[in-house]
Order: sequence, then C-alpha cells, then structure tokens
Amino acid sequence: MRGYEIERKYLLRPCSPRRFLRKLGLTYRKYFIQQYYLPEQNGIYIRYRRKDDTYFKTVKSGEGMVRKESEYQVERGEFEGQMHRHTGAIIEKERFVFVYRGLTYEMDRFRGELTGLCYLEIEFDEVERAERFVLPEIFSPLLLAEVTNDKRFNNASLSKTAAIPSLDTGLDLLVKKVSSTITPNKRGGKSAIVPFESSGIAIGIILQDLADTLERRAGALAGKSDDSEMLHQFRVTLRKIRSLLALFKNCFSPQWYQLHQRNLSYLIMQTNQKRDIDVLLENIPHYRSLLPQKFHKGLVPLHKLLLKKQMSLTLRIYALAQSELLPYEVASLARPKLLSKEALQPIVITAIHILDERIEKIIKKGERVNAKSREETYHRLRIQFKKIRYFIEALKPLVEAEKYKKAQKKIKDMQIILGHFHDYQIQRSLLLSLADDPKLRTKKRRKTMKKLLQLIEALEEKQERRFRKKFKKIKAYKKTFKRLFEAA
Repeated sequence: MRGYEIERKYLLRPCSPRRFLRKLGLTYRKYFIQQYYLPEQNGIYIRYRRKDDTYFKTVKSGEGMVRKESEYQVERGEFEGQMHRHTGAIIEKERFVFVYRGLTYEMDRFRGELTGLCYLEIEFDEVERAERFVLPEIFSPLLLAEVTNDKRFNNASLSKTAAIPSLDTGLDLLVKKVSSTITPNKRGGKSAIVPFESSGIAIGIILQDLADTLERRAGALAGKSDDSEMLHQFRVTLRKIRSLLALFKNCFSPQWYQLHQRNLSYLIMQTNQKRDIDVLLENIPHYRSLLPQKFHKGLVPLHKLLLKKQMSLTLRIYALAQSELLPYEVASLARPKLLSKEALQPIVITAIHILDERIEKIIKKGERVNAKSREETYHRLRIQFKKIRYFIEALKPLVEAEKYKKAQKKIKDMQIILGHFHDYQIQRSLLLSLADDPKLRTKKRRKTMKKLLQLIEALEEKQERRFRKKFKKIKAYKKTFKRLFEAA
C-alpha cells in the first residue's frame, strides 16, 4: 500500500542481536540510529532520523499494524537544525537488518535510558500477507509478546516517557495483582517471575517467598531447636531480605524502606554473637588437630567457656524468635509499599541496571584491596559479593540455567574465601577478648592461646593469597556477568 507502513512488531527478551544472528549463521547489516520527534499535532507526528550518515524526515499518523507514512531523505543540516524543537527523549539504538526465508527482518537494540529493550520488526507490502504471517520458530527463545497494537511500545511513546513499559497495564492492575498474589494469611507455592513483569509484582513475589521462609525458620527456633545450622539459615534469610530491600530501594516508599531496614538490622545484630561462638566451637577440633600435642589440654577451659556462652546466647535467640517483631516483619514484607513509576518498570530491565552498577562497584573495590588494606575492607567486599549472589538467586527464573550455574559458582567461590578470611578475623578478635578471663590466665593456657592466635593468623594470610588469585578470574568474567540477564 503506497503511502502506508504495514508492520508487525515483537518484544524480545534483552539480548545481543549480533550473537543471536551469528549463532544462526545469518548475515546482517548493522546501522546506528538516532531519532527524535517534533510535537504531535492532531494525531500527526514528525520524526527525524539519522541512520549512520544518512538523514530522514518521516511524517506518520495512525496506530497499530497499518499506519500512514511519508518519508523523505534530508540533509544533515536540516536534521541538526530541527533538533532544538524535539519533544521527549532522543532515542538511540542499533539496528540489525537480515533476510530470512524471503522476508526482511529488523532487530533493534536500544541504548541509554532504554537499555535492555529489544524489538523485532517485519514490514510487509500487503495487509493480507501481514495478517497471515506467523513468526518463525527460530525466534521463540527470545520472544516475549507481540506489541504491534500496544501503543506504549511505539517509538514515539517511548520518546515521551523515556521509560520501558512492562506487560501489565498500569498502576491499578499492579496494585490489584499484588493484592491477589501476596496474601499473608493464605500463601501457596512460589509464583513464576517473567522478564517483562513489572518490578513491583516481581519484588512482591520474591519478598513473599522470603517472608514464608523467615516465618518457618523463626518457628523452628521458637520451638527451642538447638540447631546451629537452623540459626544460620534464619540469619541468611534475614540478610537476604535486607540486601534485596537495599538493591530495590528505589521501588519502595522511603518511610516503609527505612523502617524495615532498621528492624531487619536489629534482628540480625541480635543473632551475630551466637553465630560467631558457634563457628569458633565448630573449628576447635580442627585447631586441635593443627596444634602440637602439648597445647591440647590448654584448649579444654576455652572450650568450656565457649559452651557456657553459647547456652546463654541460645536462650536469647529463643526469646527473639518469640518476639512480636518477627510476625510484624513477616506480614509487612508480604505487602510492601511500592512507588508507582519505579515499580512499573519491567523486572528484567531493573535487574540489568542494578547488576551493571553492582559489578562495576565490586570490581573497583576489589582492585583497591592490597596487602596493606584493613580487615574491614575485605569484610565490606565480601558483603558486596553476598548481595550479588542473593540478587541473582532471587531472579533465577530470568537467567539461562548454564549461565546462572557458572556465575553463582564464581561468586560463591569468592564469597567462601572472603567468608573464611572474615571468620578467622572474628575468631582472633573473640579469643583476644577472652584472654583476660580468670580461667585462662595460667602460663600454660596463655601459651596455648598465643599459639592458637598465631595459627589463625597464618590461615588468614592463606585466604588472602587465595583471594588475589580468584579475583583475577572475576575481573576476566566482568562482561559475562553484565550480560547475565540477556537471552542470547
């Protein structure tokens, strides 16, 4: 149809068109596109576009598959001269053009604020042919939805909002879905998270699952289960929740966020000391095996003292698990107070931006660590690795299985090394704090303590060397980490 554009448009998962097309063995031409729009008048809008070094003016009207269109090639001067009149954002994207089974396809990958958005477009010369068209199976790994008739996804709308819409229909539906999906008194199994679900819905699903887990583990502790592993898992759940709240901070009401971060920090702090005692007690047999025989008896009073402290702290944990604060947190986490704009963005786009920022941060922090760095520096770096691990774990449905497995292994290896390093630091500090206890003041026992402290310090140094070796591999994996949420 002369003077008309007949086009079908498909929303794709965030991907690399280059890698996708090369994998299929398809040749393509790539263009850089920059475009802007003049103010719309009576349903007619004018677009100026730069395509590499060629410039166009396009006049469009209408919505959906068939739109009226007139396009003219213009000089660079006109393109640049009209730019000051533009409305909304200037759109930048890469376009990959290729032929498959006699049809020309265009894959667009957006840049800037629209990073993560990818389209597949096909133009037709007849309406009937467009209506009969069925998207080939080769695109199924990337396909999310057809958005031909969803005006939120046309370029003019994207320019106005400078934001990527999710596949639900807005704030009213988001609130409705959160209310129906997240019910504190009637929880079922896990709900699946899909890439272009709104961040608000996805975060709500994640927090509901963690609230369920927290409630179960608190119940076990309240039942006086003297299980150090249960306490560890209880603490891990608290830390996961606090970490994810921080990473998704912009999606929450500031007042709601601050209150629950304080509550979670308080709960975690109450469990820290017992966990440190538990770890040291678990390591006593290992330390005994490393110490000369003559120092073994000197460990007996230390072991008894630690057991006494452990019992006292266990009773404190029982009381904490039965406090009113935990049920309040469980109920609150199941109904988070969300902000409209940030919560409406697709979860996969939010995830890409967060991961990109965090990987850059962790690489910079790791590069600054050296032999003279303070112990606290290593501890903070360990926390950053933990946050990334928890984040990827929470969003596992958005990541291809093999990529997820490799990324988590690399992060976990680094986290374990830094975790051992931190535990040795804590144990050394704890032993120093116990050194003046009357039961440990004899000359022989002091010698045992001194030897034990030297042993732990040597183990610290070993972990520090392992850290430097592993961190080089993390740096080499940087680009792969950043592409974790891409489908190809």
